[in-house]
Amino acid sequence: MIVSRRFSLCAIAIALLLTNGCASRTYRFGNPERSFAIRQLQGFKVTIGGEHPKLDRIERTVHYPVKKLKQWFGKDKSPKPRDDFQRALALRQSQEYLALNQLHDVRIDVREYSPAEQWRRLKENDSISPFWKYTTGTLQHVEYCLMPGRVFHRDHYNVFTNTLSLNSTQPEQSLYTAATAKYLRSKKHPGAFSSACYMPIVPLYRDYYVANDVLSYARFREDWQTEKLLYPQIYGSFGGDLVSQATSLVPGLAYLPFYVKPVLTAGGRIGGSATGNLVLKQREKENASTASVTE
Repeated sequence: MIVSRRFSLCAIAIALLLTNGCASRTYRFGNPERSFAIRQLQGFKVTIGGEHPKLDRIERTVHYPVKKLKQWFGKDKSPKPRDDFQRALALRQSQEYLALNQLHDVRIDVREYSPAEQWRRLKENDSISPFWKYTTGTLQHVEYCLMPGRVFHRDHYNVFTNTLSLNSTQPEQSLYTAATAKYLRSKKHPGAFSSACYMPIVPLYRDYYVANDVLSYARFREDWQTEKLLYPQIYGSFGGDLVSQATSLVPGLAYLPFYVKPVLTAGGRIGGSATGNLVLKQREKENASTASVTE
């Protein structure tokens, strides 16, 4: 009963995304008076993390099981771009996105881990109320220290330090995180809204608008390669988050085995990713029909 209810909720939310197309052919930039030309990207403050023996050792240990599973199932045999090339592409795309949306003051860290520097940025960020900085901001700093994004290849934007941390090798994921920065910075009280995202359902509201923004951005730029990578990831992430949020509202779930919620969340992610692939096929048909008409 619980499982079917969770997947029903997932299907409803994904259907809503499909109804709205989750993207439009027009795009709303962060500043309506912006220039259409991409500004100089050298204006960004970028920090590139160097070697970190302890963290690198933990990183290899964390990702070893996934790597072996991919080898066993034959999913790791095809040649892939080098990690440093992918991260350079992710950095470039994120910079272009932030520049076009007038967010030149966002700090960008690439595989950087520096708790002291992050705490300094938090204290010096005058755009956030001290109350939110030293409550939710402190909690996010503790999470940064104990669960380094570098280890888990997790991209993240921290509004309390105004820092975009890029750690994955997926440029489309980094672009999505940059869109999250735009959305949070558009709020009148970003600290309060970021704190509210720890409550049920609120993150889904944020994720929907971020997904719509980044997909519309890819369409506006006519970047089909990025757009087709975004669909399975965005829908999969939304499906997993939806099930995770829904299960948090079910009191009886606390009495079930600890592995039930992760399993349900994984199911939501798989279902969402499958839906994303369906949307991708629809978009491919649209592109094919448009190309035939043009010819």
